[in-house]
Amino acid sequence: MKKLFGIIVLGLLLSGNAYALTPKSMNITCKGTQTTSDDGNYNETQTFIENSLAIFNNEGKLIGVQIIDTTGWWLRPSMYTIGAGDSGNLTINSDTIQMTAKNRKLKKTTLKNSNATMSLTSGNYKGSLSYTNKKIYKTWKFRFSWAAKCEGVNQIYAYLNKKKEEEKKRIAEEKRKKEEEKRIVEK
Repeated sequence: MKKLFGIIVLGLLLSGNAYALTPKSMNITCKGTQTTSDDGNYNETQTFIENSLAIFNNEGKLIGVQIIDTTGWWLRPSMYTIGAGDSGNLTINSDTIQMTAKNRKLKKTTLKNSNATMSLTSGNYKGSLSYTNKKIYKTWKFRFSWAAKCEGVNQIYAYLNKKKEEEKKRIAEEKRKKEEEKRIVEK
């Protein structure tokens, strides 16, 4: 059975099917530090580790980032997508990924605001968030921030640039064909 599956996968890869070569996801691994502070005297720095997947559609467009595991959940969503519903919001620029989330609640804890930016060129990943935790007599306010270096983003950046170039070529070819058809019709 394993051999049959291997033959099928190899056949798809070698068949020239564009979808067979489109990655569905790419791994991102980030390591750095996180700082936790409150309104008072509490301030602590710890190791920050986060493993994520960049998720692509069949056309090769980045459509989501899923956090698989992290040392800092803090009510952040595990999934960030473009035009987010219940997940976090994802914004993609030419060389950065921005992930945001607001007003997420779990019992007496509320994530007020979370904002993180990942550079696809340098691998730098920085973010911060604030949340409140209501106790019987007091509301505690916490702020978390992190700075990390990510591996895997350079492959995502190269892949997205390759897809942009392919799209430019496709558009130029369509334009050339239309102009050629127009010249034939005019004759």
